[in-house]
Amino acid sequence: MDLHDLRTKLVTRMDSERDKLSALANVSYDNVKRQNLLHILARLADYLEKAVDQTSKVGFADFVDRTRDSRTFDVEHMIAHNMAEANSDITTAGGQPFGSSSEFAAARNGVGGLILLPRGRNRSMRAMAYSEKLQRYSNENILAQTLTASFYLNQPNWARFSAETGITSQAEPSADAAALRRRAEFYLAVASKIWSKENLERLFQ
Repeated sequence: MDLHDLRTKLVTRMDSERDKLSALANVSYDNVKRQNLLHILARLADYLEKAVDQTSKVGFADFVDRTRDSRTFDVEHMIAHNMAEANSDITTAGGQPFGSSSEFAAARNGVGGLILLPRGRNRSMRAMAYSEKLQRYSNENILAQTLTASFYLNQPNWARFSAETGITSQAEPSADAAALRRRAEFYLAVASKIWSKENLERLFQ
């Protein structure tokens, strides 16, 4: 294709129902291939690392590299699979417990309930309560760090990025439904910066 035809095709894809950015809100662990889900979360993380000029970057290439043994990144559920235990942890943290198993499953598997962790640590923390995981997330990649209060302390680069883009995020002491909805909205806001028509237009100037 020449550049004009390629641009037209890409714009059409961005406007199609299947590829609308708003569809990210419906992405879940159950309805998207693991590799595709890994790539989506890796792109979000890579963008955020660069946007806040993080010194301990992982980078997209390492996020998606499947040959790094225990350092290979996996998609991590923030909440363990037991609803009763999750609700107890949520209540202790001051959140609103889930009212039904269907609500719990949808929130747990939804994009807002997912992050990336190295395979070794993901497996070692899989059954932990969210509150226990949260204590360890501050030492992980930026998707995990943005769940913690420590990330936002003395973080002028984040404050600048948030002011310039309008993208907001906050520490989430509880992984209840409201917190996971906020995370999904955060991911969508970041995705809207990465895959915007404005960026596409700049590429074709």
